[in-house]
Amino acid sequence: MTFTPTQKQFSISILATAMLLFSCTSNTENTSLEAQSEDSQPNSAVPYVAPVEELTPQQQAAFDALNIFQTGTDERNHLYSTFPGIYHPCFPADTSFTISRATLLSAMEKFAAKHCTNMTVEKRNELAAQAVLAQEEYLVLFFHIHLSNMNYKTELPMVGTWVLPNVLGHRDVLLEW
Repeated sequence: MTFTPTQKQFSISILATAMLLFSCTSNTENTSLEAQSEDSQPNSAVPYVAPVEELTPQQQAAFDALNIFQTGTDERNHLYSTFPGIYHPCFPADTSFTISRATLLSAMEKFAAKHCTNMTVEKRNELAAQAVLAQEEYLVLFFHIHLSNMNYKTELPMVGTWVLPNVLGHRDVLLEW
């Protein structure tokens, strides 16, 4: 069977179109599966929080206080913020717990006393009181290389790394104890 030049061009066009469609569909599926596994795997336990459109003055003051803590620690990277819901190298969490604003205040005061010694006690406590005002309660993802027999119901683990994910849907806050 012989084909005319027009039939050959048509066959090649059909074949090229089919290959192009297959490669685009296949590539898109692979990319979305990769993105899903990279994005959702570490955050599978973290509920999505829609960003608060307009921050109240109290919420903005909380973020401002966190920014001051971020730049005011004795050594860099003991407290820092990232984009919300991103992958953190310490994932998956060893455990997680939810704490109230008052409990976070107590932890922040201890954290500041340990890592912000260049600030006065009054300044540390003032910033800690402001920093916790963003939300009523906080999810804490806890990471520690050497797990101890600590009872999380009676005492907070003031070691390792805490990630407070999706604070107001605007940022993740990390505390390196």
